[in-house]
Amino acid sequence: MKRAPLRLRTVSLLILLLLVFTVEPTVARETSPTARDTVDAIEGDTLSQAQHPNAVPYRSSRSIWAHALAVPAYLVYGVTRPIGWGVKYLEREYPALFEPRAPVQGVLPLVELGGPVGVQGGLAVFDHDLWGLGHDARLSFIYGSRSRYEVDLDYRFGPVFGPHTALTVNATFLTNPERRYFLRGNLADRRDETRYFTRQLSGRATLTLQPFERFGGNVEVEASRIFNKRADGNLGDRLPVSLPGVDRATALLTARTGWTFDRTGREQQRVVRGMRVRLEGEATEDLSRGTFRYVGYAAEIQQYLPLPFLPPTRRLALRVRMEKVEPARGGAAVPFFRLPGIGGQTTVRSLVFERYVEEGALVANAEYQYPIWNRMDAVAFVDAGQVFNEFEGIGVDRFHYSYGGGVRVIRGGRLAFRFEVATGEEGLRTILTVNQMF
Repeated sequence: MKRAPLRLRTVSLLILLLLVFTVEPTVARETSPTARDTVDAIEGDTLSQAQHPNAVPYRSSRSIWAHALAVPAYLVYGVTRPIGWGVKYLEREYPALFEPRAPVQGVLPLVELGGPVGVQGGLAVFDHDLWGLGHDARLSFIYGSRSRYEVDLDYRFGPVFGPHTALTVNATFLTNPERRYFLRGNLADRRDETRYFTRQLSGRATLTLQPFERFGGNVEVEASRIFNKRADGNLGDRLPVSLPGVDRATALLTARTGWTFDRTGREQQRVVRGMRVRLEGEATEDLSRGTFRYVGYAAEIQQYLPLPFLPPTRRLALRVRMEKVEPARGGAAVPFFRLPGIGGQTTVRSLVFERYVEEGALVANAEYQYPIWNRMDAVAFVDAGQVFNEFEGIGVDRFHYSYGGGVRVIRGGRLAFRFEVATGEEGLRTILTVNQMF
C-alpha cells in the first residue's frame, strides 16, 4: 500500500525535472534586460516573444490570382526602387542638391531633351538679390550647334505698385536653321514635313498682379522681329512660299493678358487637391506691312483629385486646354509660326514639337502622380490632342494619343526637373526638361 505513493512521488519528480530543463531556459531568456523591455513595451503582455503575435512572421494569404493582379505594382516597384536608391545616395553625398531653399546666387547647368530644337545644353547664371534690392536676374544660354542656340535675359524688379505686384522684363534671341513645320493640319503625316530657317529677337515687359490670395494674373507687352525662310535641302523646298510669313522679316507688337483662379491645396510641397482655372487673351499688330492682325484666346482647367483610401499625395492631375487664333480688324491671315499646335513637352508628349498645327488646338492630359521619395514623384500619364480651324471641326475620332511615365524632382515646392518617356502613334520619345507640364 506504500508503493503507490512512492511511484506517484517519482512521477511527480520526473515531471518537475522536465519542466525545469524545458521551460526554465525560455523564461531565463525572456527575463534578460532586452527581452524584458520588449515584453513590457507590448502593453504588459507576459507572453514569450515566440508566442506573441507581433513576433510571428507575416505570411500572405493571397492567392495566385491576387499576385497576378498585383504584377503591375510589382513592376513599378522594381523599376522605381533603383531610382529611390540613387536619390538616397545623392541626398546623402550631395545634400545641397535637394535643399528646399535654393542658393541666392549661382550657376546651374541646363539640359533640354525633347523640346523644339531636340538636344541642347547650356548654363544659367542667376542672382535672386541683385544689388541687394531684392531684384531677380537670370541669364541663360542653351546651345545645340553653331547655328542653333538661344539666349535669354530675365530681370524681375521688386514690388513696383504695391506688395502684390512685380515687373519683369525679358529679352530673347534664338536661331534655328531647320525648324519643322507640317502641312495639312490634323491630317498631316510624315510626308507633309517641311523645314524652315528662323531667327527671332524679342523683348517683353510683364506686370504681375495678385489682388486676392487665390486670384491673380499678368498684363504683358511684347515686341518681336522674326525672319523666316525656307531651309536648305529637299524639306525646305517643300515649304510653300505662299504660306503667310515665309521669306520675309516680320515685326509684331503683341498685348497679352492672363488671369488665374486657384483653389488648389498642397501637402508635402505638392499640389494634391482642388481646381485651377486660367483664361488668356492677346491681340497682335503687324508693324512691318500691316498684313497680320489677329487675336487669340485660350481657356484651361486643371483638377487635382486625391485617390480614396490612399495617402493624399497619391493623386490624379487632370487638365483640359483649348486655344484659338483668328484674323481680326481687317487682317489677312495669322502667320504660320504663330499658329497653335500640339506635340512637345507640354501637350502630347510622344509627338515632336508642333507636330500638328492649325488655328485652334485642344489638349487633354491625365496623370497619376505619387511620391517615391521625399522630393521625387513618379508619374504615369495619358495625353490626347487635336488641331482644328473651326470649332465645328472638333471630333472624337480626330484625337492623337500618347502615354508613358517618368519621374520629377521637386525642390522648394517647385519643379527642379522632370524626366519622361512617352510612346504613341509615331514611336518612343524621351523628355528631359526643367519646364512644368502644367
